[in-house]
Amino acid sequence: DKTPNGGLDHIVEINESLFFNSKNNVGRMCRKTWVVRCYDTTTRNLGCQMLHHDQKRISTEMLENVIRQNVLPGTTVMTDNLASYCNLYILGYIHHMGNHSQNFIDQSPGHVQIGR
Repeated sequence: DKTPNGGLDHIVEINESLFFNSKNNVGRMCRKTWVVRCYDTTTRNLGCQMLHHDQKRISTEMLENVIRQNVLPGTTVMTDNLASYCNLYILGYIHHMGNHSQNFIDQSPGHVQIGR
């Protein structure tokens, strides 16, 4: 068993990525794998979970299950503005969203949002 990330006074960055390949690099996508990344900025612990899923979009239920398994309630979580993340506060998380179409730089000094 792995220990979940987060806790009080911890910030966990969560994002999802879709990886796929196509047969002979042409045509439609054959195999799709979603990877959900949970990075604890306090402990620098990285947790990832791979989901084999034949959809272009990941469901709210799937994301919430991954987050519940990998992040402790009461944790501050940072995500993009994907609609599937909108109910995280109901699950007991302190939720902040960033917008990829705008800057990812916090206006307070000393913090820049980067991918790890």
